[in-house]
Amino acid sequence: VYQFDRAMSWFESADALAFVGTSFSVQITNLALAQARERELPVFNFNLSGALKGQRRFTVHNILGPADETLGKLVEAVRARRRQLE
Repeated sequence: VYQFDRAMSWFESADALAFVGTSFSVQITNLALAQARERELPVFNFNLSGALKGQRRFTVHNILGPADETLGKLVEAVRARRRQLE
């Protein structure tokens, strides 16, 4: 069981979406990006290469490099987003 409904529920309640090390070539990432477009959520792409392009309805923050060096930036981004929502 892939827990599809659970994943969709997470996407629908998210304030932002973060992807780590994905090629964006599977359906679940396409569905997540569709939610980002629909709800105008910020998207954070942590990857070694292959920047994701933003679209009119959502902003992409590409953080390129090894995960052990870049994921600390995710914490910073989440904190900044929380401050925006307060």
